[in-house]
Amino acid sequence: MKKRVWLLSVLFLVILNSSCKSTSEIQKNEEVKLLYHKELSKPNKNNDYYIFIRLYYPNYNNPLCIENILKKCINFVDTNPKSYSHSAIGFDLNDNFIGLTTAKPRDLKIEQCTNINSNLYMYKCNPKTSVQTTYAIKVSKDEYEKARSLVDFFYYEDTEYSVGLNFPLAFFELKRKFFSSRENKKLHRIGKEKYKNSYKEPSTDFVCSSFVTYILVNSVDAIKTFFDTNNLDYNYIIPSDISSFPGVQKLFTSSWQSYTNAALAYTNSENNIFNTNK
Repeated sequence: MKKRVWLLSVLFLVILNSSCKSTSEIQKNEEVKLLYHKELSKPNKNNDYYIFIRLYYPNYNNPLCIENILKKCINFVDTNPKSYSHSAIGFDLNDNFIGLTTAKPRDLKIEQCTNINSNLYMYKCNPKTSVQTTYAIKVSKDEYEKARSLVDFFYYEDTEYSVGLNFPLAFFELKRKFFSSRENKKLHRIGKEKYKNSYKEPSTDFVCSSFVTYILVNSVDAIKTFFDTNNLDYNYIIPSDISSFPGVQKLFTSSWQSYTNAALAYTNSENNIFNTNK
């Protein structure tokens, strides 16, 4: 059993490193042209504010590549009903989410599912068969603006994808998967022991899911309270955990290629969360 756990730890570490960060090439230091659609820029027709989270299940162009094999390993240790291997944050439904993906300069990048040439992480994946699910959390104006300010701060800083942070996260997830009771596998119980979140000055070192979580914890009161109450630490969160944060609602799922059409279809549907007539 110990040997099995050790091997899984190594595999899981590489998963988190290769799923959220491309190491084969270096993206040129060029600004990505932002995509814009009026209906997606303010999908709600009133004065409500939302933060959006996009979770990814990529399908790599080469099915035999190590990234694809290791992606399956993260699915194996993930205790959530639906597994994802990457996460990003956005402030409207345009295809301009921000996440930790590729190597320097500046690891924090704009991610466009419908334009895989915008990002080396996206470029390695098949946009027709890769899947994304978009979530939203309703927030106050102050919370929205604070989250945007934090993302802007990190975007223009030397924010790095930290390989070293994967080691404790890998062992934590293995313990959660193989050595916890069914109840303790749930997000509201994983911080039961020593994983109390501390609010320190930002170090600019994250993995993709800890970055998104850090922004939410330090801008949205309900999520901060949830983390404090349950002794959770943003460093011990994997992408699929984010979907179970309080207030987070699933909007829609689509292929990467059809993201914009799916977002438009959702905003024009009668059952969207922005519909004030419900």
